[in-house]
Amino acid sequence: MGWIINKVMKPKKSMGISMFAIPTIQLGDIVTVDYKDENGLDIVTSADTRFVVYNIDYSRKENGPEMTVYVSEV
Repeated sequence: MGWIINKVMKPKKSMGISMFAIPTIQLGDIVTVDYKDENGLDIVTSADTRFVVYNIDYSRKENGPEMTVYVSEV
């Protein structure tokens, strides 16, 4: 029970990422977010932080297919 409490009590980051549709990304995949500014500093989170994909939405735009990948920190 203590293990569950320790995992749930720490706040986790969650985000949605809009990107060009990549059919190889699936639910349950473990991913990292590498998003840096022009100085090389991490904007969203450290490049070592891992996220799990828990939802994917597909859509079609004028410039091609698009997907929104929803991830939560592991």
